[in-house]
Amino acid sequence: MNRAQKEIVVNKIKEKFSASKSVFFIDFKGLSVKKMSGMRRKFKENSSELKIVRNRLTKIALKNYYDDIIDTNVLRETTGLIFSYEDEVSPAKLLIDFKKDNKNLKIKGALIEGKFFNSEEVDAISNLPPRNLLKAQLFSYIIYPLNTFLQNLSSPLSIFGNQIKALLNKTKTEE
Repeated sequence: MNRAQKEIVVNKIKEKFSASKSVFFIDFKGLSVKKMSGMRRKFKENSSELKIVRNRLTKIALKNYYDDIIDTNVLRETTGLIFSYEDEVSPAKLLIDFKKDNKNLKIKGALIEGKFFNSEEVDAISNLPPRNLLKAQLFSYIIYPLNTFLQNLSSPLSIFGNQIKALLNKTKTEE
């Protein structure tokens, strides 16, 4: 690979880092080509992308953006990059599921929304529910007390209204 080709690769990696919501760093040493292909397919189905790039080129791409955040041990030995473009958490779940069946796969860390997480923290992140579900839960926690308050507020009014209606019906029947 000549210098011009390396510059193209570095620029593509920079674009992928800026376009992605999260990036996961894995060590894939010992995995067969068949397993890697299957893993690529699963990530592609979930709006993610698995790329294998030389560590030196990745370091150059990260130099001005994340070099003070990322642990230097992450870019040693064989490193795969998983770029997630939609959901920050779903690749972590896929990695943990894939790791259960493939003991050779190691998660080195992740870069999520500008913050670096080590492998233990990625394991914890994988247990989080998807963002949409968290938003729905938060919304329900906010709406429930308001809904209860409004029901309690309107309850005396509806009781009063029902009593007036009953009185009107009673006076109509007496006439």
